[in-house]
Amino acid sequence: MKLRRVTIARSLPPEPKTTPEPEVVVPLVRCDSTPREWNVWDLERIASEQEGPNPARDEERALLLMSLRQFANASGDLSVDFDPLIREAFGTALDEAHMQGF
Repeated sequence: MKLRRVTIARSLPPEPKTTPEPEVVVPLVRCDSTPREWNVWDLERIASEQEGPNPARDEERALLLMSLRQFANASGDLSVDFDPLIREAFGTALDEAHMQGF
């Protein structure tokens, strides 16, 4: 008896469709880089809205704000001298707050 080789074509499952990644727009320039006075209470609101994804950053901001309270006036405003420190600690959160009407 002679054996014959038979090839059976198997259908492969279709490749899953991948959706393209959404485009991420990264601002190259801050909305407003003019040094300004900041209000401690507004900064605390921004910090609480951004809280969550990075616990170390949240703790750093909380400690910074607690320290800055002693330099604020009665209404919570800080001198322009603190602007670079605040921009470094809050980064893009300030731009997002500015876009929301802060």
